[in-house]
Amino acid sequence: MHGKRLFAASAAATLGIAGVLAAVGAAAPAGATTSGSTSTSTAPAPPTQTSVALAADPTTGKEYAFWKGANGQLWQATSTSGTWSGPTQVGFGPLGSQPSAAILNGNPYVFWQGSDNNLWMADYTGTAWSGPTLVPNMGPLGSQPTVTATGANSLAVFWKGNDNNLWEATYDGTSWSGPTFRGFGPLGSAPVAGSDSAGNVYVFWQGTGNNTHVWEGWYNAAAKTWTGPIDLGTWTGNTGSAPTVAVMPSGQQYLYWQGMDGAIWQAYWNGSAWIGYTYDGMGPIGSQPAATATGDTKTGSIYLAWEGADKNLWTATYSFAANTLTGPTYEGMGPLS
Repeated sequence: MHGKRLFAASAAATLGIAGVLAAVGAAAPAGATTSGSTSTSTAPAPPTQTSVALAADPTTGKEYAFWKGANGQLWQATSTSGTWSGPTQVGFGPLGSQPSAAILNGNPYVFWQGSDNNLWMADYTGTAWSGPTLVPNMGPLGSQPTVTATGANSLAVFWKGNDNNLWEATYDGTSWSGPTFRGFGPLGSAPVAGSDSAGNVYVFWQGTGNNTHVWEGWYNAAAKTWTGPIDLGTWTGNTGSAPTVAVMPSGQQYLYWQGMDGAIWQAYWNGSAWIGYTYDGMGPIGSQPAATATGDTKTGSIYLAWEGADKNLWTATYSFAANTLTGPTYEGMGPLS
């Protein structure tokens, strides 16, 4: 079923966000039924990398924000029940890119492109950080990486290679495999990835040149096949930044990006059709947003974060139960970069 468009008041304006969806099983993103809208964007803007990595524990709802500080080190802030704490310098620098993060077994795993262009990581064991650790034989990376948890003990990491194609490394809880060429190039930005409870993986990126649409490649875990690249321009138009994505357990995908007007825009896959694009406001946000989600499409939440033009952390939260998008909220923590 198609979600209805919902509206929520913020301090600045009345903002639109995609609505409540019925929980449905995962389906192919290139579905037979589609819905689109007319683009108001006529000229592309240069792609940007995300300035904040965002991850949330699906059990506790605790949020983690990570970023590369002005000193080249990894920094962190955390939120419990909406109250942010930090910033805390984790270290491990100098980082060669902004980080990406995922939660595995309740602990954050953080990845970045090193200054040597290799893949590096650190993880929090519950009491202390472990790292920095070189993930061997994966470089050279051509972009910052993105990571998603694909199972109870598994991770998938993606990046744009120096050949402008999509590459992947996977972790099965014991050892790493890769790098594996996925193709789909040329990518116009670093990729972003998310996965659902069935292990399906969805990867998105910004197009190249005058085509700054959002593009997608996706992995069907049951069939063990990749599909793509898929041009989602009917539902995104040209974008002002690379996208970010929050994937729900049942397979719905919520895409967000910075529009060329500096505001947040979104499109979403409801299980059978793409819907978009929708103006969510919050701008000017100043950078590519980050997104993560907890719960389901009845009682869950989607969390957004970005580095504002003032170099501080800003957030917004969408509640499926309340049908509202709340924000923008100033969290401080700056200067982030």
